[in-house]
Amino acid sequence: PIKSSAASDVYKRQTVPTAGTATFTGTLGSNDWYTSDVTVNVVNGSDSLSGHSSTTSSISSITNNTTGQTITITTTDLAGNTASRNYTIKIDKNAPTLTAKSGTVEIKQGDSNVTSNYFTVSYGISGGSIICSPTNTNSLSIGNQTLSCTATGGNGKTTQATKQITVKANEYEDASGANKPELLNNMIP
Repeated sequence: PIKSSAASDVYKRQTVPTAGTATFTGTLGSNDWYTSDVTVNVVNGSDSLSGHSSTTSSISSITNNTTGQTITITTTDLAGNTASRNYTIKIDKNAPTLTAKSGTVEIKQGDSNVTSNYFTVSYGISGGSIICSPTNTNSLSIGNQTLSCTATGGNGKTTQATKQITVKANEYEDASGANKPELLNNMIP
């Protein structure tokens, strides 16, 4: 008699799972900069054919300022296949520093000085910009005046500072409308 035997082999199909995702817990400022520590929250990926085994993150939290930390979320299915997804997180927890330069400032009415020159500004790793009011001293009237500036970091945090200056009358200015005298080389004004 002839014996017959049946053999069966199990084949696993090689499909890539759908990579998991991440959500982030932290304070989001401007321009995709976080202004606090960031915690990574993993959302499981999937594989409808062989099933989900695990989804992991390369980093669970970021506590230092960084211009770009890459976080990789990796999903593995029950067949051992993997798929990954990357995120880049930027953190700058610092507001800009803005201080008025020390010393008394007296200018003459009509002097044209850029207001931001009376301040010292420093930004965190996200960079920034400064806006002052007024932008120039040439329109200020005689008397004590307040200059104010606001520094804004690339992360959206702001700092403000003010500076008092005194605007004096220009004692040599002739408001009469008379023509200015022409002096020859040998003449002394």
